[in-house]
Amino acid sequence: MRDEVKRLRALTVKDLHGHLVSYRFLAASAVLLVLAALTGRAGSPTYLVTILEVVLILLALLLTYDAITRERDQKTLPLVLTQGVGRATVLLGKSLGALLALLIPLLLLALSSFASDPRPGQVDLADYATLRLAGLAALRAALLGPMVFLGLLISLVIPSASRALTFAVLAWLVLVVLGHALAPLAREGRAGAALLLVAGTSGLLLILCLRRFARYEPE
Repeated sequence: MRDEVKRLRALTVKDLHGHLVSYRFLAASAVLLVLAALTGRAGSPTYLVTILEVVLILLALLLTYDAITRERDQKTLPLVLTQGVGRATVLLGKSLGALLALLIPLLLLALSSFASDPRPGQVDLADYATLRLAGLAALRAALLGPMVFLGLLISLVIPSASRALTFAVLAWLVLVVLGHALAPLAREGRAGAALLLVAGTSGLLLILCLRRFARYEPE
C-alpha cells in the first residue's frame, strides 16, 4: 500500500510538471489572465463564471484528451505498467496531475476577481447575489472533475490524437450546455443537488476509464 502511494505521488508530480511546461497550459493560462483583466475593467460581476465555462473547463479536456495515447505512442506507458504500477494508480495520477495544474489558473482568477472588486474589503458574504455567484462558480469548478475523466476516457477509446481532439471539443460544447442546464439549481439554492450530480458523473466516468484501461495490453 505504501509503495502504491509513492508511485501515485511520483506519477502525479510527473504529470503535473508535464502540464505546467506544456504550450497548451501556458497559452490557455495567458488567455485566462488577459480575459480576466479585460472583463475586470468592464466591471462584470459574472465574468469569473463565464471565463471558467469558456476556457478553464476546455483546458481540462485539452490536458487529458491524449494523455494515454501520447504515452502509448512514446512507449512509456508499457514501461510503467510492466514495472508493476497498477492501472488505477496510473489513471489517478494523471487525473490528479491535471486537476492540480488546473488549480493554478483557478486560483489566479480568484485573486484577480478579488483585486478587481471595486469595493475591496466590503464584500458581504451574507448577500444573496454574492452567494449565488459563489454557487455558480463552484458548480463550474466542480465540472473540471468530469472533464478530466472524460478526457482520459476519450484518450483510452480513440487512438488518433486528431480525432480525439475533435471529440474533446464536441464533448466540451455538450457539457457547457449541461452546465447551463444545471445553473438554475444553484440559483434556486440547490447547488448541493447539482454538485452531487457532478460527483456522480465523475464516479461513473472513472469507472468507465478503469474498465476500458483494464483491456489495454502493453506491447
